Amino acid sequence: MIDEHQDLTLSTGKQNYVLVADQQGLRVLAPLLEAIRDIGSPYEGPLLEEELQDRFDHVVDSILGRQKVGSYLYVAGSRRLVQKVCRIAYASGFTDGDMQVKVTDGSFRIFCSRCYMITERVDFSVFICDSCGLKLEPSTHYSRYHDAYLGYPVLGGDSHA
Repeated sequence: MIDEHQDLTLSTGKQNYVLVADQQGLRVLAPLLEAIRDIGSPYEGPLLEEELQDRFDHVVDSILGRQKVGSYLYVAGSRRLVQKVCRIAYASGFTDGDMQVKVTDGSFRIFCSRCYMITERVDFSVFICDSCGLKLEPSTHYSRYHDAYLGYPVLGGDSHA
């Protein structure tokens, strides 16, 4: 399971590093890039979405597709960018253990356990589901299938009762 809001840390001993970001994510990757350079490890990137524009998907797919076992991926940027790069990475054979990601736009998706709708949030505080009115507490249980964290019902939390 990838924690997309974790701080990125250097995973040492990798064959190659690949860094992908947008402009906001580049600030997050800068210290990692410096650390990778300091230890003298090979790396590719940072691949910047804004610079590659309409070639971005093709370039990322090509670079990730030719990586060997032992490569490590760092992705930092908007939720949309992270989702796009992760889809390409999984299709190229990367696993959760081969990458770290950081969503920089501060958004969270919470899956309601009653109505199965997803609510976008900017924090992890208790909230009322937009769809069914159930009071939910976000958990750390993340579903890659739903691309969302599970929201647990808060006892006595039905706003309709």
